[in-house]
Amino acid sequence: MKLEMHLKVDADSFFDCLVDSIVYDINNESNKHVKPEDLKPGFMYKKKMKTKTKAIADVKVKFIEFERPLRYSAQYKTSEDTTTASYEITPAEMGGIDIVYTESYESKSTFNSWNYKLVSSIYSFKAKKRMKRTLKAMESFILNNPIETTKE
Repeated sequence: MKLEMHLKVDADSFFDCLVDSIVYDINNESNKHVKPEDLKPGFMYKKKMKTKTKAIADVKVKFIEFERPLRYSAQYKTSEDTTTASYEITPAEMGGIDIVYTESYESKSTFNSWNYKLVSSIYSFKAKKRMKRTLKAMESFILNNPIETTKE
């Protein structure tokens, strides 16, 4: 799945909002208590998550890329499959940012891989709609709650 969107916020503010959400998730879902400066490529934690089939699974999350404020990607690995989610953030010439969000899926099972390919058009539509809402909510939050960015 690939989603491209323009948001009316700057890259640092968007990345800070994304990082705050990630840190909140890590601190609530694992035994770790991290700060934004702890996050980097290779960082890992475990959490419980609903799978595409609505089952609860143990998930190992590993940061693949973490380049403030331009790029973030992570792998979500279960015993059955791996999902990779990525954000590419580019400052736009006319202001704001352009985001490319991608999500890919790989399964250990040939059957699950084929099944995903068959239903992915339906899933992709719903996933894109949900991600659009999430990105718009982040934009709205940033615009309504201006804060100092924490550039590194």
